[in-house]
Amino acid sequence: MLEYIFIAFVVIFSIQLCYYLLVFGKFSFLKKDSSKDSNKFPISIIICAKNEVANNKNTAICFSENAFTISEPKETFKDWFQQKRRQVSVSSLYKKKHKFLLGLFYISQLLFYTLLILLLSFQYKWVIVTLLIAFRLIVLYIVIGFSAKKLKEIDLIVFSPFYEILLIFTQMLIFIKNLISKPTNW
Repeated sequence: MLEYIFIAFVVIFSIQLCYYLLVFGKFSFLKKDSSKDSNKFPISIIICAKNEVANNKNTAICFSENAFTISEPKETFKDWFQQKRRQVSVSSLYKKKHKFLLGLFYISQLLFYTLLILLLSFQYKWVIVTLLIAFRLIVLYIVIGFSAKKLKEIDLIVFSPFYEILLIFTQMLIFIKNLISKPTNW
């Protein structure tokens, strides 16, 4: 039984690695294109919840500091939580591909930590598991580090793994709360 859990852990680890390197790494390791006209105004693109018009031809990654979109944070956890519930409630309008990718990422995060706890509690192949955790953390710090540096948010780097775990539980709470009752006011 533990062998199957270990295999599942390695598969989930691989999925997580693909996300960090291929999806998040796309922004982290992107170089500024100096060949483009530097006199143009930087733009910030917000893709609407119903993202049917977004594609590679009409959207771009822009990390110019002038293009950063900064919003005022909610002042209480309750207000922030309500805002996140509303944002998640429109996810049914996302493209199927994006729903799948977001769902797979969340489930892989949840399973990664669940299987990690199981394997370490039984000390099953704990050396390999520990090495995989260390490698994942190194990749996480590198990818998030490059992104945080570009976004001028380097204070977030150190606590990234803790934020990740907190986010998993918060997303689960939001999902359960939205199953029970839909948020109504924007």
